[in-house]
Amino acid sequence: MIARLAQLLDPFTRTRTGLVASTVVTGTTLNGIVSDQYLSILLTSNIFGKTFRDRGYEGRLLSRSVEDSATVTSPLFPWSSCGMTQATILSVPTLTYAPFCFFNLISPLMSICIAAIGWKIVHLRAPLEEKVIDNQ
Repeated sequence: MIARLAQLLDPFTRTRTGLVASTVVTGTTLNGIVSDQYLSILLTSNIFGKTFRDRGYEGRLLSRSVEDSATVTSPLFPWSSCGMTQATILSVPTLTYAPFCFFNLISPLMSICIAAIGWKIVHLRAPLEEKVIDNQ
């Protein structure tokens, strides 16, 4: 199922910005669907892990993209475990505190902007076998 989801999202991941934006949108959407931050993190990482490797990006970009979406947006969904915990402990409804969650709202957008700029994004080196073949 995860491989099929990755195939469906593949056309959106042709560019670096598209890949990060797809990861951010998927992580945020899964937060709303599965209602649990940890499942959202695992599913998003599994869906896009191979794509990031195939495109030659290091794991930090995937990790940062998932963190900037699946992790920080969880408290914004009142039906998620994180949103319910926040509302119960604080005794403040999620929709009341959500407009003040600047980091949670801006972080996914900043992740996409940073990908568009290309700041601190590192490509992995080609494996040794590919270098030997290319030199022959």
